[in-house]
Amino acid sequence: MKHTIKYILLFLLAAGSIFFCSYKFGKWKYKEAYSLEDLYKQMTEDNMDFKKHAYYVMDFEPSGIDYYVVSDNAVAVNPYKGCNLFGIEYVYDIKDGRYYLDVDYSYYLNKMKYFLADMRISMICKKIENLSDYEKVKAVHDYIVRYCEYSYAGSGAYNTLYQGRSACNGYALSFFRIMEKSGIPVTFEVGDNHAWNKVYLDGYWYNIDLTWDDLGGKTVSYEYFLKCDADWKGHEHGGSDAPASYEIKGKSAEEYYKMFPAYQIYYYICIFVVIVLVIVVFSSVSYVHGKKKRARKLARQNEEYEAYLNKKDW
Repeated sequence: MKHTIKYILLFLLAAGSIFFCSYKFGKWKYKEAYSLEDLYKQMTEDNMDFKKHAYYVMDFEPSGIDYYVVSDNAVAVNPYKGCNLFGIEYVYDIKDGRYYLDVDYSYYLNKMKYFLADMRISMICKKIENLSDYEKVKAVHDYIVRYCEYSYAGSGAYNTLYQGRSACNGYALSFFRIMEKSGIPVTFEVGDNHAWNKVYLDGYWYNIDLTWDDLGGKTVSYEYFLKCDADWKGHEHGGSDAPASYEIKGKSAEEYYKMFPAYQIYYYICIFVVIVLVIVVFSSVSYVHGKKKRARKLARQNEEYEAYLNKKDW
């Protein structure tokens, strides 16, 4: 039985090595691109999968690939994921008249942080699921503005919802994702080095800017909350079709803020639990390994002792 398992493991190791080498060095790893537009489309799809490396083959020279085209396409497909693209580096080679392109992608956040951000977003959506659409918008607006502080150093939903420090990108993306998961039509707007949102309520689209409503500390402003274009001061771009701004009503920012638990405490509890589990698993493996090692040593000593007794001339 032991020999069978050993041969199976050796076979899997050999197959894995052949597969890796074929993937790493074989031409079949390159995906066919039939035009520049098709190349950008495939690059966008790879961004959605958080791929760090991708390979393409084509009949045209892939020089002058525009990062902003890829980024804009990704944002158009999925703003929540598309805004995560940080940079692109690429090299290409010519073989048999064809161009082989190797691309390295870098992102603001990795898959784990996106998973954690979505987990936090799901918890927030659960808290607001029984509210009206207006209350959902106001509750999330008030919570994010009170919880997060503006900072150039951060970006994305993870920094907004876990670190509590982010640039406009994080405010707008967090609001976008929560509204999207709550079933409320919403857009992610970008322009003039700034990000904000539009949200659909009672038959109209309204402008909303959580970043500009954050006056620092626990102060929540409503100067950019559910505004029509006529009241959308300071923004060059509007897009609301509402005849007037939405009337502010309902609970206060403090009341809505208190709806949500101290998620930061949960975060540190999760980290503590993970650390404890790692320690327990490592200790258990070490104990079992040590026990087996001692058992093998004892068995070897017994065998040596028995061999000694058999050889001794009494």
